[in-house]
Amino acid sequence: MFMRLYLFIRKYITSPLLSRLEKAIHPGLIEQGTRELRELKEKCSSITDYIHFINRMNFRWSNDPIWGILDYTSSPEITVAARTGDCDDFAALAIEVLNPYFEKIWILYTLKGLRGAHVMVVFFNGFKYQLLSNGEKIFETEEEDELFERCAEAYYGTRVQHFIAEEIK
Repeated sequence: MFMRLYLFIRKYITSPLLSRLEKAIHPGLIEQGTRELRELKEKCSSITDYIHFINRMNFRWSNDPIWGILDYTSSPEITVAARTGDCDDFAALAIEVLNPYFEKIWILYTLKGLRGAHVMVVFFNGFKYQLLSNGEKIFETEEEDELFERCAEAYYGTRVQHFIAEEIK
């Protein structure tokens, strides 16, 4: 219950407000990011292409880098221009870029006590499921049962206390 309320507030209240503020404060960064995101979309038609591109562009993981606000998801344009992001920023960017090439996409939210939360993305192309976390492919499988079992263990190494898989496509 708490996790769903948190996700609702984040999706419909906090992120839209900060997104508008982001565009007002960083107009040059948004323009640069828009150009670079277009290039990224043109060059990436697979997870391998996407990972190669973000590695070549020296993206780095950083905890909520732009605003310093816990669990704020930057727009894909800001993530690309800043070349940095945390797990939810990388998830949003991967979905934005790779959406046309997959039949189904899930966002996975995990929460484990005081160790915090983590966001991952699963892409399905009709034959295999591929899990991305922080811009890296963690594993792939053809079995749906194995997918969610392994997703729950991928980040923390043990079963998580709360696990939500939200199908977005």
